[in-house]
Amino acid sequence: MTVTQWIKNRYTYTEFDGRKIKNILHFSLIWNIFERACCQCNAQINQSHSIAENLQHESIPSLDKTWIYFKNRYVENASLTTTFNSFIFKQNNGKETVERILLSASPSKKEKIEALLRIIFRLRNNLMHGEKEPQIFYEQDKNFKHANTFLMDICNVRRDETCPDTSTNRRNTQ
Repeated sequence: MTVTQWIKNRYTYTEFDGRKIKNILHFSLIWNIFERACCQCNAQINQSHSIAENLQHESIPSLDKTWIYFKNRYVENASLTTTFNSFIFKQNNGKETVERILLSASPSKKEKIEALLRIIFRLRNNLMHGEKEPQIFYEQDKNFKHANTFLMDICNVRRDETCPDTSTNRRNTQ
């Protein structure tokens, strides 16, 4: 049985097209590289602030396009959309910070980077921890397309970063 057949059977999809979720499928690989390049192999949402601080003077080609995409998705008529309000943030994950930045008339580059990273962290956690219903994968693919491009650009800036000594890092031996 193929993965596609298994998913169709598991969730009783009459149709399941992996091409329509290719960005979601690519995300796990890009996230792995981002976590290594920017988070010393241990990504945590609260690192968003320090990563943004470190990147605020760097050129990130996709920053404005990614910012506009998510701002348009989550803000309408100077108010947060129901899409944003239903977005699952855990306690102390900076939802208020993201709200403030999204609603700001002119956020700084650092603030945009931080808000986008927090959004992408939540997209990742909502996906990887089963908080996204499989039925909405198709409509989520565009979110991951923008997230992937943004993370790739960040990794290109931070390509010289590495994980701590892997001889003591258990995750590399599993």
